[in-house]
Amino acid sequence: MVKLFPQRETDMYPVIEEYFLKTLKCDKVFKDGDETFLSLKKNLRKGEVDLTALEDVEESNCKIHLVEAKSFAKRHSFQECLHQITAIKDSGNYLWVAFPEREWESLNEKEKKENITEIKEKGLGLLLVNENVCYPEIKSPLNKISEENKNTVLEHLGLFAGDTYLPIVETLGGEECKKAARIMLLMEMVENCVKEITKKMKVDTQEGNEDSFTKYFYNTSIYLSDHVGIEFDPFSCYLRDSAPSVWVWLLFNDSSTKNDFEKYLNSKTLFGTHILLDNNDWDWKIIPIHDRNQVALPLIKKGFTNIWFGNRIEINGRHKESLKKDMEQSITEAKRKAKI
Repeated sequence: MVKLFPQRETDMYPVIEEYFLKTLKCDKVFKDGDETFLSLKKNLRKGEVDLTALEDVEESNCKIHLVEAKSFAKRHSFQECLHQITAIKDSGNYLWVAFPEREWESLNEKEKKENITEIKEKGLGLLLVNENVCYPEIKSPLNKISEENKNTVLEHLGLFAGDTYLPIVETLGGEECKKAARIMLLMEMVENCVKEITKKMKVDTQEGNEDSFTKYFYNTSIYLSDHVGIEFDPFSCYLRDSAPSVWVWLLFNDSSTKNDFEKYLNSKTLFGTHILLDNNDWDWKIIPIHDRNQVALPLIKKGFTNIWFGNRIEINGRHKESLKKDMEQSITEAKRKAKI
């Protein structure tokens, strides 16, 4: 005998969660029954919210999705679901009711039409759920809530408005975890080398942020001056050749005019192995320094006016003292040429 979905209303929760995480790209979903979930007090009584999804948690305009999921187990189930979600309307930017697709499609056309009218009048969205997918039959309109109410929800979930939120990452298999652990250990060893080299220098460390995460980019950097910095590249994000590296970067000072840059390109004292050009919009090109005349100038015409000269130092299988010597020499050269 084929079991009908859902056997319990909670069977819908994982399918709805996947919709918010993978389709709406929310940062986190909290479900009733998890270790942490949302419970709101209304009219002296506390009520658990079936699902709470948070979108753009780190931003000041963080959005809160609230979902009540029900099956048509009783005659008044539909009205009860709408009542529960509208009772907490001042706590969510998007309000949703969710019903099993099979049960919704079993309603006659008159019932569907009446239900849809009421859902829209109350400013709600409608999700239909089967064992594989969840999808919006009616999109939820934006509902404005006060900052106080938003902060109350976030704090209840152990978060704070404007706080840095650690993003969700996909888990790795056993062998992949071992490889990743070795790479991160390697970068920790290299970071210690950099600390030894720069211990007497004034440094400014910039860690990866949400933008770099969404672009699959690992970019912890150490700035030694306005024009010289070191960047860890354990996954070869720049050259995509799988070789863990450290980059020493020199910012070109006079990138405002094509003539200044063209003159510098023809000099005999260029720094590094590559040139990085970007347009301030996460769009960048990196080219071997030998190809500079054919590629760099056309890119500048297209708006790639932030120019860095980079010296790539591969770190896999290196001896510590030899690696330190290479980095020291590269930093010294970059700092000297930054004064030119």
